[in-house]
Amino acid sequence: MHDLTQLRSSAREIFDQALRAVDPLSAMRSLVRVEKSRIIVGEVPLDIAAREIYAIAIGKAAAQMVAGLNEALGTRLTAGILCTNDAGINKSNLERAWRSFRGGHPEPNEASLAAARACFDLLAAADQTRALVIFLISGGGSAMIEAPTSERISLSDLQAANKLLVSSGASISEVNAVRRAFSAVKGGKLSAHAPNCDQITLIVSDVPEGEEYNVASGPTIAPSHTSLVSCPNDS
Repeated sequence: MHDLTQLRSSAREIFDQALRAVDPLSAMRSLVRVEKSRIIVGEVPLDIAAREIYAIAIGKAAAQMVAGLNEALGTRLTAGILCTNDAGINKSNLERAWRSFRGGHPEPNEASLAAARACFDLLAAADQTRALVIFLISGGGSAMIEAPTSERISLSDLQAANKLLVSSGASISEVNAVRRAFSAVKGGKLSAHAPNCDQITLIVSDVPEGEEYNVASGPTIAPSHTSLVSCPNDS
């Protein structure tokens, strides 16, 4: 019995240590810092002395990542958008610069569409001034922000497609290949709205190394292969 108790205690200690190691807030604190006129992400410094800074956070870990970014930037952030499904997020516990959207999961909802429109507007503003844009991406974001490639694709169409895909038994790569075909966000299409900006993407990843484009269906990262699935648009 003593040995079993010790084993349980050791297993619990290992589990707790693993959770601490992947805590998004701790990761942000160790990764991002501001020193005078520079922001340093990992070992990469960028001059922000005369630059606006925008941010977009997407996914289940978005709120914690935002908290870490806020600690580093303080009032330096020009504007940010938080897209998550966390029911505890509201304006009272966000910095003034942030707008929040409670997107759907595992299927998109009206807030998911509104979040995408807000992100497009924010990126257009950032692009005009060649600002720095920081993307904070984590799992679950595939449904929390969405925009169809065609006006002919309704929200109910998106919901039905996602419901079918996640219950199909297909791999995440296969599911995302289809999702990218009818999405104006996924597969690097979101970040493409700010081509003149310096961009940083920080990802809390639950996929194998080299497959980060699968986290939240890769709103800032195109897949390493060409999808064979296409969806016609209105043109």
